[in-house]
Amino acid sequence: MATGYLSPNGSPTDGLTYDAMLYCKTNIGGYFFDGFMQVDHNIELEVTENPVETGAAVVDHAYVKPATVTMKVMMSDVHQSLYPGQFTGTRFRSTNAWHTLKKLQGDRIPFSIFTRLGLYENMLITNLSASDTADTFRALSATVTLREIPVARVKEVKISAADQTTTKTEMGKIEASNLTDVDMSLLAQLMGVSASG
Repeated sequence: MATGYLSPNGSPTDGLTYDAMLYCKTNIGGYFFDGFMQVDHNIELEVTENPVETGAAVVDHAYVKPATVTMKVMMSDVHQSLYPGQFTGTRFRSTNAWHTLKKLQGDRIPFSIFTRLGLYENMLITNLSASDTADTFRALSATVTLREIPVARVKEVKISAADQTTTKTEMGKIEASNLTDVDMSLLAQLMGVSASG
């Protein structure tokens, strides 16, 4: 942790519990960064189309694709953490924040993010990028791209314990039959071919 003057965080959180901050302060997986400089939301509807004989496309279905959120975050070495104890363990908070983002990405465990526009659940970090410049020497400026992971729900359904078939059910039996003169095709009859050969 940096020594010297540490300025307080610009967001007043006195009296708020960690759980309360999760749903009222922008965060990534419960981690509160010093600044969210830009948050881009992308929610897209996919419309399926199938061409028909006349050349036109028939739309028969539409579904919402997984959401993507891109966040530009900042972390300074001279601020105090919004939530005590976050981004500690290394000398600089900015370095610890970068390691935290890499760990969230590497764990591949879905988490929630909260933004001013809403809560996104089951998110994974698909891309992390950061640049070090003279302006960000004692800070972190990173771009975090997250994607929603659709989760299937399993439901248990009770069924009857009784047999689903009976002994009288015909299970697709096909019996061959002998051809007779009566069964000859019309073409064979016109050509004068007999059923016996």
